[in-house]
Amino acid sequence: MSTFLRLENGVPSADTIRRVFESLNRRAFSAAFATWIGMLTTKKEGDTISIDGKALRRSGKATSGLLEMLDLRGKTVTVDAASAQRNIAAQVLAQGGDYVMAVRGNQPSLEETIVSHLAPHIDGEVLAPGLDRHVEYEEGHGRVTERTIVTRSVESLGIATKWTGAETIAYVRCRRIEHDKASEEWRPYLSSRDDLGAKELGALIRSHWSVENNLHWQLDVSFREDESRVRDRNAADNLSFIRSLALGMLKRETTYQRGINAKRRKAFKSHQYLLRVLNVGGSS
Repeated sequence: MSTFLRLENGVPSADTIRRVFESLNRRAFSAAFATWIGMLTTKKEGDTISIDGKALRRSGKATSGLLEMLDLRGKTVTVDAASAQRNIAAQVLAQGGDYVMAVRGNQPSLEETIVSHLAPHIDGEVLAPGLDRHVEYEEGHGRVTERTIVTRSVESLGIATKWTGAETIAYVRCRRIEHDKASEEWRPYLSSRDDLGAKELGALIRSHWSVENNLHWQLDVSFREDESRVRDRNAADNLSFIRSLALGMLKRETTYQRGINAKRRKAFKSHQYLLRVLNVGGSS
């Protein structure tokens, strides 16, 4: 720790560190976190940018701040339900991008509209005019998954004037059978893309799921986030940002070809490797 800080009175106690995280303004801290995410994201190639609420929870301003730092021209921003807001949709369009937003919980009226218009067509043998549907199957590891997506234009639904650039609504149903146990979930979506069929839009949605699920799994398994007993809201949020920060750094470091847990252990044991993970020099 002395590499980075002058600690004239020694390493702070756990209680002192806890009080620091409780005192940090989570809004300001999340804005700084978003700045770091933006610095990394702009270096990545591809046409899709995924915004996930687990890394930026309770932080609508952080989501907006993150988007401001990105070049969205020609990009499609996929957003989970926590960040599905009209101002975010307008901001993405204003910066030259497109959006695909999950609509669940925080937009009940829009959610009801999408479900009522598309859910009745999820299984119909004959597809009504203006609708597009795609079904795909996946099997492996004792699990069978069926994904069905139905899409249509919003032109006749009367919601385009409320959501800037809204062009398409989508309804996704996922059925799974695993070890003789069946489950089903559904998610409605709103998108500014009008050039994609159900199959192509479904691929964008699945790409967001893969990023979201991987992030959540890593934070819960590798960092045991769900086991945290921190009750103070500021401290809980700030520590969550720190975990996401650490996870991003560990993923970015590629000279040590092992899993996240192995990288964490190596960073604890090797000062030189820790410096490499922190991207401030050193060699493993």
